[in-house]
Amino acid sequence: MGNVTPRLMQAERDSWDAQHALTFTEELRQEQITCLHSFKDNLFLCSMERSVHGITYKHFYVTDKTWIIEYGLGDDPRTVAVHVHCEPRTTTVCIEHAFRLSTAVKDRMLMVCGAGNYSFSLRNCEHLARFIQSGRWVSTQMVRRGTLGQFLYVPLASHGTASIGKLNRLPLPLQHAKPDRKPVYDEVTDNIHFSNYKYALHDCDKDNHTIVILGASGAGKSTLINHLFNSTVCEAAQTVQSVTKEVLFLQGKYIVEQCAKNVTVVDTIGLCDSTLKDEEVLQLIKSSLEGNVAYIDKVIFLCNGAARISRDQAEAIKQLMLWLGYVDNSKNFVFVLNKQDDLDEDLKQQNLSQMMEVLDITHTAGDCLLATSFPAKAAYTDVEGDLLALKQVAFTAGTDSRIEVQREAACTIL
Repeated sequence: MGNVTPRLMQAERDSWDAQHALTFTEELRQEQITCLHSFKDNLFLCSMERSVHGITYKHFYVTDKTWIIEYGLGDDPRTVAVHVHCEPRTTTVCIEHAFRLSTAVKDRMLMVCGAGNYSFSLRNCEHLARFIQSGRWVSTQMVRRGTLGQFLYVPLASHGTASIGKLNRLPLPLQHAKPDRKPVYDEVTDNIHFSNYKYALHDCDKDNHTIVILGASGAGKSTLINHLFNSTVCEAAQTVQSVTKEVLFLQGKYIVEQCAKNVTVVDTIGLCDSTLKDEEVLQLIKSSLEGNVAYIDKVIFLCNGAARISRDQAEAIKQLMLWLGYVDNSKNFVFVLNKQDDLDEDLKQQNLSQMMEVLDITHTAGDCLLATSFPAKAAYTDVEGDLLALKQVAFTAGTDSRIEVQREAACTIL
């Protein structure tokens, strides 16, 4: 696997202590902005193998097969900057994704022109290329057992919660403002009372009642979380595209039998996302849970009942069920078939039976299977029954044990 050079490790440790931000050279930025008009409409997320400082990894970039925008190829990460050019590639190249030069994509290209402050772990070439492509600041190579993560993840995690909380998180000035929190329903008081967002958890959080929300893009995860908090704590949209761009931990208190229970809700990126490969999404979710969550009290899988559960979606869910020990922990699992708008009970039960068959659900109690509907702007009376049922399975005891998140040993050579 190689040995990371002391020079690289020192540069990385310096970056972990510093502000998580891109820095800009204005002259370079203006020069690169003038080149963006040369990009054609058909773009490609590409990668090529590169070795530097004892690490062999994938160097990612965006191209129209003539022009290229990339976080450059310098050997010293402290001097690497975004590079826009039309120099031909002479090495073997892999096309990871094809996409269009939309207005949003061009805006993101503009946002990173002239950027510096490179870091192999926090702000690397893959982060930047995927941000241009999808708006996500993610590096699949920095998961615990990735080509970069196998060297850098454990040192980063050992450096402190503040450092690991920067991993796969948008840097300044690209970060979005959190949504203005407004009540979903004025008449609801039996909800999680929001306290804070976190990008990484501490040891003191391990005793919280922890709920992990998983499901395909567009299934309604963010909407469901907003209903649990009765507040617009997550950005939500009525589309098939994933709104959640990064794994986020939302915390608050929930009153159970006159006792306040500390709660952590984990909002995850969507399975079967159109901008990431299925295995990449699974790696990112697993890595985030392994690095932050010791125990899980409830796993809520959300499926879009308005569409057929695809083979890929079913396979992704079953892989996570296997990893989280569904057979031995079935009472900790909740399966929700959402968007069952205007359907009678018989049809809902028929759809739930089909979901059970597709996902091989055989060990769960009947009360952990729900058919729900939370349409936008619906009256509270229209969703009250579904919301009460969701809270009951999400917060009630009924489970004598918690799911212990399994962590595989990482091999780190320094």
